Amino acid sequence: MGFFAFGLVAATSTEAYRDGDSVDLHASENGLISLNPSLTPARIGSASTRTTHPCFVGQLQSLLGRLGINVKLKNDYQHLTKGEMFVECRQLDDLRRLVCQSMSCGKSRRINMHCGRCVPCIIRRAAFHQSKLEDTTPYLFGPEGDMAGFRSSDDVRCAYLGSARHADRRWIESVVLPSLFECHVDNRQSLVDTAERGLREVHNFLLETLS
Repeated sequence: MGFFAFGLVAATSTEAYRDGDSVDLHASENGLISLNPSLTPARIGSASTRTTHPCFVGQLQSLLGRLGINVKLKNDYQHLTKGEMFVECRQLDDLRRLVCQSMSCGKSRRINMHCGRCVPCIIRRAAFHQSKLEDTTPYLFGPEGDMAGFRSSDDVRCAYLGSARHADRRWIESVVLPSLFECHVDNRQSLVDTAERGLREVHNFLLETLS
């Protein structure tokens, strides 16, 4: 929510907004993180926050409309996995140069670097694995760091157990569709497809890393 709040401050400060134009505010989040399906029954509540989830974004958009704030929330990558975002990038040279300077970690505030084993880090590393882009990001845990700490992580265990079910369509629907029940989404099955492909990316990365 904080990102949207800062984005709204910036959007409503633009010259275009002051001139009465609608301003687009892009979330730019990959589909798997956006949906953030519960990988195991233990990953509920704060472990499965959904601040770019289609329902949350729709509710926030409705609130902005009622408040008369002419800003349109968008996520053009809602139906892409992070690996697909890498592969389909039209400026690969810039991506290769900058991507390892980006921050994905959900626990970086504590260690001032990527932990390498939280779910956002795992999805990040799976995207590099899927796209074959070189990953020079320093990680605290993992093959280049503390592998024992990587293997012992609850996040890694949950990611492995959940992603191993990437071919179980009924299970994926059970963890994706209920969260879409109260919002107007026309392409629910496309979102399920995105979750399936994203989980496959994670599974392929973890299978190779943990073997």
